[in-house]
Amino acid sequence: MLFLGGVDECADRVQLSSGTMAPRATVSGELYEEGARVPQPGWRRLTMAEQKVLIAESCPEHYGKAISVIRVPSQLL
Repeated sequence: MLFLGGVDECADRVQLSSGTMAPRATVSGELYEEGARVPQPGWRRLTMAEQKVLIAESCPEHYGKAISVIRVPSQLL
């Protein structure tokens, strides 16, 4: 689940990749852990059906089962 923290129109900015793949040994000089996966190229917007399944309308009860996207207050930036 993805909770967008009440940010209007944000769902249009969420995209899915075409899958995952094993990374090269190094990417931009960084090493990946054994068994790591990275997104494949080929990103696309969510369909309306995918939005209904993947995007939560309210804050999830169990935070460990979701990703929340929130706006950070300017005074903290």
